[in-house]
Amino acid sequence: MPIELPTSRDGLTVTTSPLRDRIRRIQNNPRLNQIIYDVKIAVNTAAINAIDFYLDKSPLYRTLIVLVGMLGLTAGILVLIFHNNLFDVLLWFADSWRDMKSGPLIMFLLITIISFPPLIGYSALASLCGMMYGFKGWIFLVLFTVVGSLLSFLACRYLFKDYALRLARSNQKFAALTQTMESDGFHLLWMIRLCPLPYSLSNGALATIPSVTAVNFVLATIVTSPKLFMHIFIGDRIAKLGTEKDFASRVVDIVSVLIAVTVGTVTAYTIYSRTMERAAANDTTMDYSNLELNDDEDRYVDDDDSDSNIPDVWDDRYVDDDNEEIILNTHGQAPR
Repeated sequence: MPIELPTSRDGLTVTTSPLRDRIRRIQNNPRLNQIIYDVKIAVNTAAINAIDFYLDKSPLYRTLIVLVGMLGLTAGILVLIFHNNLFDVLLWFADSWRDMKSGPLIMFLLITIISFPPLIGYSALASLCGMMYGFKGWIFLVLFTVVGSLLSFLACRYLFKDYALRLARSNQKFAALTQTMESDGFHLLWMIRLCPLPYSLSNGALATIPSVTAVNFVLATIVTSPKLFMHIFIGDRIAKLGTEKDFASRVVDIVSVLIAVTVGTVTAYTIYSRTMERAAANDTTMDYSNLELNDDEDRYVDDDDSDSNIPDVWDDRYVDDDNEEIILNTHGQAPR
């Protein structure tokens, strides 16, 4: 007897599994789509900036860039080949440092030193702290970070104010955040401390903002200290990679490190994007290249010493051949 098949969609019963429904809901999540969109924009922007940076350089500079890239690629290949030896050396170094009575003091001094702009190396030391002490190293890291940041903050505010201000003004993003902090207070302060901004440079830049007190700076650093768990976790996993010989355990450790780095990067970039959007929403017209810090009134003033938080128009003046003063508008055109 022939089998009769349905000739229309009405005769079919379509069922979906709970897993498929969950996947569909995840795909339609607006927050997830926004994060994916932000990551795509970040990757495209970074690629464009890298190409522009490369093309703007001289042939000699381009050659040096290529050589550095080749050296980095070679180093990466060597790490993949001799990773066991590398982990053994790192583990020996971390164990030797941990066994020293003055080990915590040395770590404290190093973190304090790199807290001053424009020094780098904080992430490496934070991960090394995880290798040395495991998860309990988070307590050391938070304590050392808070004290080092505070010392850098006080030094940049009272001893190296002009130098810190030049560093802050050299980066337009820092300048934008600096100006916005005048009106946005503590909420933006702890968001800035969560952002993946250079550790030492952020200490110096925040020290140039009169509205940021030392107490609020310390509180924001403490509130955002849970982010340091990522460095501790990565260091702890790397230490285990040097001791565990079982293949499955090593794979789990490597995957854990990759997941931690990926999640931390996406989270940090998302917070960074939101922070910059908040700064842009509060201030869209400021020319940050001419900011100076006025200690007497705790305000930012332009080069003409006129009190203004966010000037609407920046006038530029010049004298023509007939010694007549002409005022140019923002676009460099004389008014009609």
